[in-house]
Amino acid sequence: MRNKILAVKKISMIRGHSIQKSLTFYTPIHCTCSGNFLICTDFSFHTGLELTFFSGVFGTCVGNVKHFGDDAESYIGICGILIGTGEVVGK
Repeated sequence: MRNKILAVKKISMIRGHSIQKSLTFYTPIHCTCSGNFLICTDFSFHTGLELTFFSGVFGTCVGNVKHFGDDAESYIGICGILIGTGEVVGK
């Protein structure tokens, strides 16, 4: 495929910029089929699921635990602060 891209680049120098525009469109599409991109997509998907859980669901679950009694809703803010601090320190 790389040889095809190089051939198209040479032809685009001869014919003008119309082929360069199509090459600009098709090169990223070709890269999405590579193995490295698919692995990164998988990791990004799972990271997004984890962040969604901790940002949205976990605080609500802590707030609805009956074991904490009447103070359960006050733990939602503390939980959010600790999760945010962990995200900043972890990066």
